[in-house]
Amino acid sequence: MIKKIYLLVFLLFSIMKINAQTYCTPTLTNPGVTGDFVNNFTFATISNLNSGDNPADYQLYTQSTSVIQGLTYPFTIQSGNATWNQGLAIFIDYNDDGDFVDAGELAFATTTTGTSAVIASGNITIPLTSTPGNIRMRVVSKFNAVVTATESCGGFAFGEFEDYEITLVASTPCSAKPTAGTVSANTTPCPGVITNFTLLGSSLLNNLAYQWQRANTCTAP
Repeated sequence: MIKKIYLLVFLLFSIMKINAQTYCTPTLTNPGVTGDFVNNFTFATISNLNSGDNPADYQLYTQSTSVIQGLTYPFTIQSGNATWNQGLAIFIDYNDDGDFVDAGELAFATTTTGTSAVIASGNITIPLTSTPGNIRMRVVSKFNAVVTATESCGGFAFGEFEDYEITLVASTPCSAKPTAGTVSANTTPCPGVITNFTLLGSSLLNNLAYQWQRANTCTAP
């Protein structure tokens, strides 16, 4: 009986090791605090603000989020230098094979460079062909040039890299009444005030539509 338990534990540990991916640690030819870095990043429920210039130029953050095949999620990226232009990019290992070099895994890249005065933003749609499970996302800043599809591991002069774990959920058709979830705001919504809303506890299903209501005063409807 004890041998069977040991064998089961060994098999489970082996499966975990097989599924765990090892990613390249990015390198730069001029590492350290150089003023070329990602300072603010948001994606889905991830919000990593004022992260600063990491002396190691790379960090795997503990913040994570869940996404669903076929759905679209907003993002924003902002560099931390008001003087030096940066190219910004997002890589996602959609097929969970331990790299970001497959077609489409450069999920976003700026087409021009800009200072911290420019906030890059957009939406990323998770492919229906992506692999469910825990996958990796990498955010890149590159000094004075745009990021290309071959630069997920660095190799250029100045920049910074941020990694995040993502739980990718298989697409599930909506067949019953979904859970709406709870919306929270980072500040009191008022005219002229930029407010970020977060939705938590909603059903993780495909083909859901959301309706937002607003008022032109601070008084709730």
